[in-house]
Amino acid sequence: MSSGLVGSGISDSPITLKILGRQRTSPKLLYNLYRSEAHTESTEEVHVGDLDEIPAIQASGALPRVTNLTISRGALEGTWPESVNSSVCQILAEARNLRKLTWVGIPLAAETLDTLRRCCPRIKSIHVEFPENMEEMVLGLSIADDELEDDEPDEDVLEARALYRSLSFRGFPEIESLHVYNIFDDLRRFREDLVKVLREAPNLRSLGLSLAIESIARCYNSGQAGQYDGWFDRLCSEYVGSGAPRLQLESLICGTAIYPTKTNVLANFTDLACLEQVHIENRDVSREGKYISIYGSNEHSRIVFTSVLSNQTHKLRRFSAFQFRDDIMEALGDIDDPNITRQLALSFQNQEYVEIHDLFRQDENYPHFPLQLRMVDLDLQRQEWEEFTAKSILDSLVASKQDTLEGLMVHLPEEPATDGGFAHLDILGYALGSLPNLGQLAIGMDKFGRERSNLTEAQLRHSAKRLATAVPQIRFINIYWMFWKVSRGSDATGTEAVLLEELGCAEREQVELWVHSIFRP
Repeated sequence: MSSGLVGSGISDSPITLKILGRQRTSPKLLYNLYRSEAHTESTEEVHVGDLDEIPAIQASGALPRVTNLTISRGALEGTWPESVNSSVCQILAEARNLRKLTWVGIPLAAETLDTLRRCCPRIKSIHVEFPENMEEMVLGLSIADDELEDDEPDEDVLEARALYRSLSFRGFPEIESLHVYNIFDDLRRFREDLVKVLREAPNLRSLGLSLAIESIARCYNSGQAGQYDGWFDRLCSEYVGSGAPRLQLESLICGTAIYPTKTNVLANFTDLACLEQVHIENRDVSREGKYISIYGSNEHSRIVFTSVLSNQTHKLRRFSAFQFRDDIMEALGDIDDPNITRQLALSFQNQEYVEIHDLFRQDENYPHFPLQLRMVDLDLQRQEWEEFTAKSILDSLVASKQDTLEGLMVHLPEEPATDGGFAHLDILGYALGSLPNLGQLAIGMDKFGRERSNLTEAQLRHSAKRLATAVPQIRFINIYWMFWKVSRGSDATGTEAVLLEELGCAEREQVELWVHSIFRP
């Protein structure tokens, strides 16, 4: 895969066109999970900064070869959403072979969706992230508004509402992947339209949804909590009630305020035996107040985790959630088929409530523990007052005989004065040596960003070589902002035999651990 501009030597191969703004930075997706369902053919990358570069692309005759199109919020720099939508419509009118549209952080006009429907019959994947402040930014609504309509909206607001309201994702019969995040405005109307979308999408394999916090806040403040409370349960029930057959989803992303809270509602909605990847954003929803409290004062939410963590989901390979809590551990403990957990990659952004390494320890409450897993995250940044030390956690990992573990993300405390720059490197290397199938490793950033790290790139490289020497089965290592493919030379020994090939962004996305892991201490 290469990158460039029109006129700089693009071949006749398919094109990924990215409209990124002046910084030409690819957007970080809201739920950037491992995309087994994504369109994966090799393409040339063309990056566009300003919108005035688009006529040159049209003149080049390249648009019919565009199969992937990404529009990032950076494209709004110095212009208006209407201009972006208008320019994209010009592209869509000629991009008749488009398979995938990714739209991030810009208001999406109904006309743009109409053009996509009309001109791109081969579209299979749509990923849309509306701006978080879409209601205030475009529709002139405030979280304090009592109604969906202002008393006296001005002319600009009326024009914007005509452009950006009443969106519909119907009319894409070949759709395989539909992700719509920060759903806004009339949440009930959108759900009703989505039921019709799903009925018309027999090939759908990946679904991702979230509600905009701004919309939830406005509904809460105006006494319309029924617009968002139980939204996903109602979607499932209304779809089933329509008489449509169960979906065959392989990937399900439940973002903000999207939770299965009723037993069997998800099983009636989609065939659980098909699921390979699930994310559930089990976090409170709050802004100026707390609108949805997930856990309250205990460790149990209303979310039915057993609907996705059970003997029925025997193809599940990746499960992630915002936080690891007792209700998730109990669902894992109820799985009595060891083949399910042996293929499972787990990741949680927040681990401060329940120790994930408890999964590696015997427990009289969970007769199937310790579990054998495929990928997991461990926090070895321990405080003196905490019950478990880095050594005791790694001892549990070794004692549990994780012969199926393929990927591990760990967080280590920095010790810049030590050889390698991290504490616990020696005991980590020893523990990893007991994992015969470990091929992917990551050491994640702690609470400090790159600019505040005390380590140099030379130290990070040295640490990677030390670990690769201690654990010869490792093929990929990520430490902080550096990503390597590992190989070994034949004419040297020790760390000198380890060869590190730095990987680019596209290559990193092929390493499952680095994409799937969302843990942040």
